[in-house]
Amino acid sequence: CRYVPVDGVVSGTCLPVDSSDTGTPYVAKINANFLDVNGENKLQKQATGKSLRVSEKLSWEVTTLDLSIETNEKADCRYTRDTNNSYDNSRSFDDEGFPITHETQINFSDTDKVSGSTLYFKCKDINGNEIAREDDQNFLTITFDKRPDSFPPIIQKVDPQNSFLPDTVKSVVLSLVVFDESD
Repeated sequence: CRYVPVDGVVSGTCLPVDSSDTGTPYVAKINANFLDVNGENKLQKQATGKSLRVSEKLSWEVTTLDLSIETNEKADCRYTRDTNNSYDNSRSFDDEGFPITHETQINFSDTDKVSGSTLYFKCKDINGNEIAREDDQNFLTITFDKRPDSFPPIIQKVDPQNSFLPDTVKSVVLSLVVFDESD
């Protein structure tokens, strides 16, 4: 059997090991809830299978992902944003006891929002079978809409420059060169 601590307590449980199990665990279902800063649900997506590509561009106000994945067998799962990453170098879901359902909450940075984000899932079962480093078939991919334009344009050039006009001039042709980061 394999000893597994439960709820951080020293006295855990012993899970049976099946020596004939040589199969790699995989993601069978993905549930993704995208939340704003107030915890309000902005979008909910689900997939039965190893992967989920969210086709809609997420609103910039989405800050958090409530993620739940289910595996085909009891496993310990982790996630990474890097391709070809190993189970050992991935971030834990912080679940105990090799469950079927794995849950975590992930916050998005502005960098994630600009470039989009893919989370790759790496799982290891009780027998030590794990998703290989080069196997990136278990994933969630999202993209965000364009950043909202929250700053005024910057005037870079005015033509005519440094001109003083007499009071009798009623109009003048003015040329402006402006820069706006959202363009």
